[in-house]
Amino acid sequence: MPSGQALFAPSDAVATSGATPLPDGSAPGPEYTIKGNADSMLFHTPDSPYFTRTKAEVWFRDAEEARAAGFTEWAPRKKASQ
Repeated sequence: MPSGQALFAPSDAVATSGATPLPDGSAPGPEYTIKGNADSMLFHTPDSPYFTRTKAEVWFRDAEEARAAGFTEWAPRKKASQ
């Protein structure tokens, strides 16, 4: 793979499931409530503390649809035990 080429493109998820954002970045319809970030391959539900600041590169209707497209749900990192 050439240097600098992404392993994933937002269009890959849209082809599998999900939808592209509207020109202003918003969801394409009220049924799309999950934001997907292609750089991190994480998805954010409205309960995620990062939901409002995440720029959705793809929108999903539910978590199952996001997982089917290869995304992982954001979760807080566990602190290392000392």
